[in-house]
Amino acid sequence: MNHTIMQRYSLRRYLGAGASGSTWEAEDANKKKRVAIKMMSPRLRGPDLWPIATSHEASVLERFKDEGEQIIAFYAFYEEAKDRTAYIVQELAEHGTLADYMSSSPGAPDEEATRFIAAQLCLILGVLKRKNVVHMDLKAGNLAVVSKVSAGPVIKAIDFGLAKIIGDPSETFMDPVGTPGHMAPEVSMSEIMSMPYGPKVDVFSAATVIYERLTGNRLIPERFSEGGLMYSYTSLIEEKLRALRDQKGVSPAAIDFLVHTLDPDPVSRFSAEETLEHPWVRDLVLTIYPKAKAVQDTVKQFKFTCTGTGTGRSQTTGSQSESYKRSTTHLESRPECA
Repeated sequence: MNHTIMQRYSLRRYLGAGASGSTWEAEDANKKKRVAIKMMSPRLRGPDLWPIATSHEASVLERFKDEGEQIIAFYAFYEEAKDRTAYIVQELAEHGTLADYMSSSPGAPDEEATRFIAAQLCLILGVLKRKNVVHMDLKAGNLAVVSKVSAGPVIKAIDFGLAKIIGDPSETFMDPVGTPGHMAPEVSMSEIMSMPYGPKVDVFSAATVIYERLTGNRLIPERFSEGGLMYSYTSLIEEKLRALRDQKGVSPAAIDFLVHTLDPDPVSRFSAEETLEHPWVRDLVLTIYPKAKAVQDTVKQFKFTCTGTGTGRSQTTGSQSESYKRSTTHLESRPECA
């Protein structure tokens, strides 16, 4: 282990492991507080990718040093040349992940509790967009629960190992990365159909988390994307949203939000800015974080009116791209939002 790590931090408890490494709870002797240390080994990523992957995640986290309310706080990065292990020291999530919280909270889902989580996810999306970062793997397991309040869990985004930094809002990518069941359709189809994707993939992934919390069921089976086509995604999502309209206790506004954020077509899918201004979460967003930069930067310049037709935007998104015209049918019968 890195000499500086050994001198300053005392490992207390194993927290778990992911695709890029294991995480431990530790005590910071200098600051007299508990932290989380993520240890990343080349055995997990391969000797060629390891140096790039570890320094990349640290550099992405560095971008969010002033965003402590939505992104897990980043403290330090260390590398051990001898055994080629890297260490990211970050804020400790006291209550595990949102996946842990959801699995330990059985019973009928509650819309108001889901709305609290959705509002926080919209803020996370806003911060990601403002910092020109695409997370690429938003899911309940990558949302840390840092505290619990009467309204529900307070969450922050973690695990930026797959994140992409974009230099231009119109920049697109082609490689399929993420977690099956949470990836946007265009990511799953990127290799098969040579279909590029952009920042809106995070909006879709966040919406799958919201849907799962609202209904208690996964939106997309993990193996659904294998051999699937875009029209299959459209058909599945239409079927799930149709069933949601019949579920008791789910408001038209909640359904309208999901229709916009789960749109298989990224051209017409909501952007991060638009999620923040949807009536289902707008007031709650401002209540939770009245001074949040993500809100200040977007609310001032964007207005949304929910019409129930799927076109209630202050700016038009344009027609669907030709590739989507051929492979999708647009979601219809969108509910009123009042």
